[in-house]
Amino acid sequence: MIMRAFVCGARNLGEALRRIAEGAAMIRTKGRSGFRQRVEAVRHMRTIVSQMKKLTTMRDDELMREAKELGAPLELIRQIARRGSSRCDFSAGGIATPADAALVRRLGAEAVLSVPGFSNRAIRRRARRPS
Repeated sequence: MIMRAFVCGARNLGEALRRIAEGAAMIRTKGRSGFRQRVEAVRHMRTIVSQMKKLTTMRDDELMREAKELGAPLELIRQIARRGSSRCDFSAGGIATPADAALVRRLGAEAVLSVPGFSNRAIRRRARRPS
């Protein structure tokens, strides 16, 4: 068990809940700055939110089956089914503009991590620049 709080990336609810069980303080959707990665961040946010909504309509026996399919702890699955959301904030990685942030907030992100101007292209440019 990890004793420090950490942030991790997830593509779906199963990944997110496994990381929460390991001690994650916040889940962020997978994605890096850049156009293609924004699409991934939005796709993963939609997947996680829709999977959480689906849990709220299930009976207990269905929750047990879903926990097995997702590979997630049953107790966390039951908590989400009762509350309709997880116990930790969701943050979307790969978001670079205010419009991106507004979109993922509308999709269900409670927090948004945005680091504009920090991309692989910028890093490569700085690395080539003479000192």
